[in-house]
Amino acid sequence: MGDAEESLPAFLRTYEEGGDLNAVKGVFTGGKTKAQYSALQYHPVYQPIQWGEYPEAFSKSFLLEISRGCSRKCKFCLVSHCIGKKRERALHCIQDILERAEKSTKFETVVLLGPDSHSHILEITELCRPYRVSLPSLRVEEISEQLLADVSPETVTVAPETSERLRFNLGKSITDEQILEKAALCSLYAHRMKLYFMVGLPGETEQDLTDIVTLVKSVSKIIRTKVTVSPFVPKAHTPYADMSYDTHSVEKALTFLKKHIQFSGPPARKGFIQWALSVGDESVGNYLQSKRYSLWKKLENSQFKKKWKLIEV
Repeated sequence: MGDAEESLPAFLRTYEEGGDLNAVKGVFTGGKTKAQYSALQYHPVYQPIQWGEYPEAFSKSFLLEISRGCSRKCKFCLVSHCIGKKRERALHCIQDILERAEKSTKFETVVLLGPDSHSHILEITELCRPYRVSLPSLRVEEISEQLLADVSPETVTVAPETSERLRFNLGKSITDEQILEKAALCSLYAHRMKLYFMVGLPGETEQDLTDIVTLVKSVSKIIRTKVTVSPFVPKAHTPYADMSYDTHSVEKALTFLKKHIQFSGPPARKGFIQWALSVGDESVGNYLQSKRYSLWKKLENSQFKKKWKLIEV
């Protein structure tokens, strides 16, 4: 439970010696336990990187975690409810990590990781020179001309999530106007903007889907745009933990959007499997033993849903 940096070594020693795992803070054995949160002192500097013919998500890159946790409490997000309060690595620690990484790992790009970015992001990009800096995702309000000039990104990725109305209900107080303003700024420095949306959110209406279409079309008039739409998957420990996943509603929403915009993303039934893994208890492990996709589909049968209620968290 929580972070693994301190708990994992103690767990492995205790497990190997046959000791009492309940004595290790952060290890869940079925009873009560407390989460272990790291002070972010440890960071791996040797990272095996594939330089061959096979593609990677982050090719020839060193992954540098600059922060952990989140200062916000968006209702849909697992990070803000499970990983603890936001913690930032100090600038001198980041510099030390980079210096040691240069001796251990060959890389061309530094990927800055953190769900809530960093209050000194501009200083960090300066520390990363002469390497190229990659920011997998940015908060809309954090996009600035200086940051874009420093990073020179090929793609700027933001997550509007849904319509402006539902966005505010989720706890993400960003207006469509702000997104369009940042799109105009990004068009001066980046080649494209990637937008992430969800469908199947609580309270979603056809008007919300129409607003998504309007926003996408508006952004695409400003900058080349790539869109990903994913099913909303209720997560345990969030305010939506008790919400059931409705495959039919998600399919209906995806069908509506396909009539108006082009996008990529997983189908509705894959979202159902993610939901099962998210809210199910130990008995879900029985389904992991089978690699047949058809087995998971059986969970959607109304007869089985009555049994499924027994293993919801």
